[in-house]
Amino acid sequence: MNTVKKQVAGLDMSKKEFEACFKELQENGKITIKGTRKFANNVSGFKEYLIWCSKRRKANLVHVMEATGVYHEELCYFLYQHQEQVSVQLPQKVKYFIKSLNLKTKTDRSDAMAIAQLGILRNLELWKPLSEGFKQIRDMCRTLAKLKKGDTAAASQLHAMKTSHSTFKESLQVLEKLKDTYDKLIEECQEKILEMVKQDKQLYQRIEKITAIKGVGTLTVVKLLAETDGFGSVN
Repeated sequence: MNTVKKQVAGLDMSKKEFEACFKELQENGKITIKGTRKFANNVSGFKEYLIWCSKRRKANLVHVMEATGVYHEELCYFLYQHQEQVSVQLPQKVKYFIKSLNLKTKTDRSDAMAIAQLGILRNLELWKPLSEGFKQIRDMCRTLAKLKKGDTAAASQLHAMKTSHSTFKESLQVLEKLKDTYDKLIEECQEKILEMVKQDKQLYQRIEKITAIKGVGTLTVVKLLAETDGFGSVN
């Protein structure tokens, strides 16, 4: 009887639920699917998922998932708090791996199966929570991105109104105030991010070295570091 060498649960995350595929690798190289199932993306679903995994666990288990916006985060923290091993992969890495498999169909289940295969074939770096300070910087960077998106939309609407025929004056004034509000909030948010970064001397020194490269802006580097856990998730 072949010994189980490695077990991986591939997870395809979405807002309300996630698809799981449990695979194992035997010492003879054979890869077997031990189960697939969909779970609710909430605490109740997480508990059911752990019970489901426990019935199949025979070796070291790693839960592998793609970084899908914020939908994967609650499960990451839940698993980590339960002493489970978690690996979070960048979307581009998962995308290219799935493409290399030349799959004919694309569903939540097929993606979960492909993510499990990625975990079986490669030694992936394990995820750990961001420090509180680093998480705050990341959250501020995400807020800044949303503000910039809103500012771009307001600017586009304002331009359209100014070039249209006989625009109602009060409507134009409201949009101008909205655009000014976005500009002010963006400036305040950028200043706050830089202030937070400077409080972490090690992080600030690291950013200064990277921004020494011509054309690389401080805020761009901060956002990249925050979203990749200081490049820790790039593996």
